[in-house]
Amino acid sequence: MQRILSFTGPLLAMLVLAGAAAAQEAPPPAAPPAAMPAPSVAPPEPAAPPAPAAPADAAPAAPFLPVPAASTPASGSATVISTIGRADMMAIMQQAGMATVSDGTRDETSPWVVGSAPGGIFVEVDFFNCEAGVTGPQRQCGQFRFRVHWANSKKLDAKAVDAYNERYVFGRALASSDGKFIETTEAFNLEGGVTRDYIAKNLGYFLITVDDFINYVKP
Repeated sequence: MQRILSFTGPLLAMLVLAGAAAAQEAPPPAAPPAAMPAPSVAPPEPAAPPAPAAPADAAPAAPFLPVPAASTPASGSATVISTIGRADMMAIMQQAGMATVSDGTRDETSPWVVGSAPGGIFVEVDFFNCEAGVTGPQRQCGQFRFRVHWANSKKLDAKAVDAYNERYVFGRALASSDGKFIETTEAFNLEGGVTRDYIAKNLGYFLITVDDFINYVKP
């Protein structure tokens, strides 16, 4: 028994010394923390610095292309008239783009002017209710009529042109009593007043009815 104690004594002392040494050693370093998950929403980008202020005399930038300025009407086009002379009508026809406009009047009882339109169309303008005792291109008239006529080489009768009148509102088609001509017309009364621009626009509309007449009747 004494021998066992003598043997275990040194062994126990060695175990105690080993424990003390282990206690003196630094503890193992802690495991690094797990990486944090990326945020589900990206952080906002930094705001752009404000633009420098424009000089006081600089014009502000337009948000869209500028609208073209309205064209200036021809001189006197807005003046209201209740009569018109041949000279004024020829100026309006030129304003509407007609070429070779001329006064065809030979007798003041039947005043008229004529102008050529694209496509070889000649538009005549006949005047009515004109000043008495006055002659010349300045003579004023209260009514006029646009007219285009063709030689009736296809021998079209009144029934053929009446079909056009039933179908279309503007422009009036007719065949001459002797059957030699067919024509389309549109008449105007100036009582109450109109502008020259109104007459020019209606001349353009009349040329549209001429195209309709040609396509439908085929003179």
